[in-house]
Amino acid sequence: EGREGVQCAKCKEGWTPADAGTCRPCGGGDAFPFVFGCICIVLLLCLMYHVTVSDDKMKKNHSMLLVTISGSQMITVLQMLGAISLMGIFWPGSLNSAFNVLRVVNFNVEVLKLECVVRPAAIGVLLFKVFLVITFLILLSFIHVAHVLVKYGGRFRERRPAYISALGTVLMAFFISITSTVFSPLQCSARHPNGLSTLRDFPSVVCWEEGEHVPMVVVAFVASIIPITCLGIAIWVVHILPQKLCMGDTDFLTSWAFLVFRFRGG
Repeated sequence: EGREGVQCAKCKEGWTPADAGTCRPCGGGDAFPFVFGCICIVLLLCLMYHVTVSDDKMKKNHSMLLVTISGSQMITVLQMLGAISLMGIFWPGSLNSAFNVLRVVNFNVEVLKLECVVRPAAIGVLLFKVFLVITFLILLSFIHVAHVLVKYGGRFRERRPAYISALGTVLMAFFISITSTVFSPLQCSARHPNGLSTLRDFPSVVCWEEGEHVPMVVVAFVASIIPITCLGIAIWVVHILPQKLCMGDTDFLTSWAFLVFRFRGG
């Protein structure tokens, strides 16, 4: 009920997904998840920034270091479970509900009831997910600017290593989610009886049709700059790390500590 499009995969305009694969009309309170999600994002970024720049990681006590490492590991595990939930497997009972919740970590915007706020096409949803990552970085930049102006009197050059560390922490924490989102237009399901296949994350989009899929692939290739650049920078940092350690370059070590602080030489 209330569905349309290929495979009846999307709800009608002004409707939102409901139980048992049906859709229902959007109500007055259906915009709340979107607003609540935006507030949670800002609070999460503030918390991550505070944990990242409050103290030098080398000076943190063992308890704080353990909490930081455990938090980053928990986010990674949640992303991995969220990626598993995207597989075409029927999960029984409460396990399916749990996996549906974990999809939030992989930027599944359905739980935000975005269709009750705007009416995006499939490429619009993809662009929203990609720009969500960019929005994270922009918001974190505003938080950093406000923090430096208030606490350090505008000494931005002095606090540059902390800024790089904060940006890197966010990108590393959500690297799996970013990668799975960027390359989702390249993941087609098995062929249907009519010989066509559709996107796994966007069942209403037929693969390699000129309508929506081709522009989505173009967006994917452009957005792939984000994870590829992150991976390239990580390789570069690990490559020159021994040299920087010998030089005692504290700015470099502070900037890129999020990549190596949990490891100790054997």
